[in-house]
Amino acid sequence: MARPEWLHFREVGGILSLDVEKTAPGAALSLSFTESPEFISPTLSDDSCRTTSTENSDGVQALPSPLSVGTFTQTIGQQRGGFRFLTIVSNSATPVSISNVSLAITFMPHWDDLRAYAGYFSTQDPGFHDPNFLTNCGWSNNASGGPVVGPILVDGAKRDRWCQCDMGISSHTEFVALNDLLPSKNALTVWTNYTKALAFLEGQVDSTGLVKSPSFANDWGGTMAKVTILRRMRRSDHAADLANHVGDTALSSRYVANASSIKAAFNEILWDDAAGMFRTVTSRLHPQDGNSLAILFNLTNTAAQNAAVSKGLTTFWTDIGPLSPELNDTIIPFVGGFEVQAHFIAGEGERALDLLHREWGYMLYTNLSVQSTLLEGFTANGSLGYRSAAGYDFDHSYTSHSHGWATGPTPALTFFVLGLTVTSPQGATWSVAPVLSGLRAAEGGFETGLGWFGVKWSVNGNVLTLDIDTPSGTRGSVVIPGEGSVQVDGKAVKVDAVGSVTISGGTHRVVRNVT
Repeated sequence: MARPEWLHFREVGGILSLDVEKTAPGAALSLSFTESPEFISPTLSDDSCRTTSTENSDGVQALPSPLSVGTFTQTIGQQRGGFRFLTIVSNSATPVSISNVSLAITFMPHWDDLRAYAGYFSTQDPGFHDPNFLTNCGWSNNASGGPVVGPILVDGAKRDRWCQCDMGISSHTEFVALNDLLPSKNALTVWTNYTKALAFLEGQVDSTGLVKSPSFANDWGGTMAKVTILRRMRRSDHAADLANHVGDTALSSRYVANASSIKAAFNEILWDDAAGMFRTVTSRLHPQDGNSLAILFNLTNTAAQNAAVSKGLTTFWTDIGPLSPELNDTIIPFVGGFEVQAHFIAGEGERALDLLHREWGYMLYTNLSVQSTLLEGFTANGSLGYRSAAGYDFDHSYTSHSHGWATGPTPALTFFVLGLTVTSPQGATWSVAPVLSGLRAAEGGFETGLGWFGVKWSVNGNVLTLDIDTPSGTRGSVVIPGEGSVQVDGKAVKVDAVGSVTISGGTHRVVRNVT
């Protein structure tokens, strides 16, 4: 075998083409792909279809034999969903000449210009070695994604390419960055199936008011996490709101009532006052996912509870992220994304940024990964052995380096550091409530069908200046941290009982002393 040549990209995926300029009888070429440089090989690709402890399930792709002069282009089924490194191997001593190696990117197939996104977030981060850190934060691919025609939102690039995606993170990222929810829409089930799923879950509630559900091999959260998910589905501003939008007010009222009863049972049975955290019923551990989601989904009763849970979550931290008590030797960016939001909600913005520095700082700068997209998970020592002993057969090459569920900081920085959220469809109503988090300035925003929503704030001395730009005809509430009077467009205004002011859409400047 002749010496292989390898090319490296950013994280990409799509259909590869190359020109064979010169060849002769006996010439043979093959291609191998990998996301991590750890698995660059002339004989193997990283694993994408199934796990194996020998890390050799994918192999290489051989070009058609006999090799002929002309352009070779992969079929749709041969394309690689996600890779950074391409190795081209001559499998004989026969000379062969190639040129024009190119890749037609196939993700976001309904977009003509992948640079045409409007959403952004920008700040300088003095607490990290890269001040721009927070700004940057054998196979077959011919299967159907489901009974839809068009793009779908999936979990990963090289694998998990089906509609079981973890949209509690990735759909929010899709919204703030792209204002394109068509892939999410195509990936979701219809309303009838949604209500059937909720009805099924309601049937699992036992006399305690909590969910009785069996454990299974790939479940790491136990009873408590399942109850939190059930609560999320039923909470008044999600399921009930959806029911209102489809005109089913009776169903909406039922969801609101169910949410209230579950919240009461959750606190009565699962709150561990000594630990200042929620626990599971059976194992008595204090899970990272369940405690983070308890804050995020408003299962807590007081701000003091939020503060206690936020502090308690730090007991799991290592230098490169929280070591999840639910799954041995595992750091899970999906759950970490929920934890980041929980710290912001608890008013611990600097703690949230500390977690970003640790976990996402590791992922974006480690030489084991692609340094442009985000890992599915990793271990306490930073290795790629995510879930090695829990379903992945110690196959480090199977771990995904481009997983949408790891993008939690993207919406979190917009929703909390900027404080910008929509509170009704397309942003007819909206809210701005920045968590300053020890930063001196930040700016960013996103688009909806109504137009641009932007926020820019800065702290000079003790004065916070907040510039807001929202579409005309909309209306929003502004909660600005600090003390004393609030000025809107140079005029003093009164704040309400929760410290907010209401303003109409358009361009406005809000000013207040922060101390």
